[in-house]
Amino acid sequence: MKITNIVVILSFSFLIFCCKKSPTESETKPFTNTLWTLESFVISSETIRPPEDQVYNILFSSDSTFTGQCDCNEIGGKYRIVENNQIKIISIGTTKIYCGENSKSDDYTSAISESQSFDVNDSKMFLSYGTEDSKMTFITK
Repeated sequence: MKITNIVVILSFSFLIFCCKKSPTESETKPFTNTLWTLESFVISSETIRPPEDQVYNILFSSDSTFTGQCDCNEIGGKYRIVENNQIKIISIGTTKIYCGENSKSDDYTSAISESQSFDVNDSKMFLSYGTEDSKMTFITK
């Protein structure tokens, strides 16, 4: 009886250990209710990274609103998922503080307003906008 219990406990422990996710595996984050931080813009095959001292992020809420930061300004509005991963920005607004010559605030706001589709893969979100080659890459932690 004791040996049977030990075998069962060891077998169960083995299953838990083997099925546990390793720290290097990442989990796909949901599109909504995740804070996404801009990693880069890709415009006509050219990658543009925002300056390290500037923060660009966005959070799409499940109630079809979004909020975020674009350098020294705040951004917000409403969106709608049309079908499959197609997105339409219905309204957008931002504060209008001058952030400096190196700010990508206007580019970021413009790209968000032109958003057409999104794709989430692990801890990255890709937001396509404007022309076919234009997309933003976001990360989350």
